[in-house]
Amino acid sequence: MASLNFYIRKDKGEFKINSKGKSTLLLQYNHNSKVCYFSTGVQINAEEFNFRKEQLKLKSPKGADKIAIAKTELNLNRQILSKKEFIQTKIDELIFEEIEPTVDMLRERVNEIKKKKLDHDFQICFEDFVKTKTGISKTTLRNYKTMHSTVNRFLKFRKQKTIVINEIDFRF
Repeated sequence: MASLNFYIRKDKGEFKINSKGKSTLLLQYNHNSKVCYFSTGVQINAEEFNFRKEQLKLKSPKGADKIAIAKTELNLNRQILSKKEFIQTKIDELIFEEIEPTVDMLRERVNEIKKKKLDHDFQICFEDFVKTKTGISKTTLRNYKTMHSTVNRFLKFRKQKTIVINEIDFRF
């Protein structure tokens, strides 16, 4: 029997945390006693995630902007749910194609999607990236926008409208 659950890695009984005190929320797929993990891309405080409800409930410090925290919480929960729905869709596709959704088959199907994304237009991917990223500082966002405008000036200089992501390498 297959299952798809949220998971945070533990080290000696304690949640594994990074230097900022956060843990990466993972999706754990179990099939016939084999397991694989998919990152949700969300860094959380482990105690703020309700595994039964599969939702994040952020704690707000005193004097914090409750509306901003609620928006962040909503965005993170959407990102978490979106990743779970994406993986579940891939499982459903395998079942529909009458392929057993083993750990290896699912991993292959998910990685296939990642490879296809690399052939996308830089502009489209950049805009999607900036829209989906949450919790980035204003300085980081400013740096992203600077890099984006630099690439746009380069494209204008080369009289190109776009560049494909897999064309960007060290020589670029």
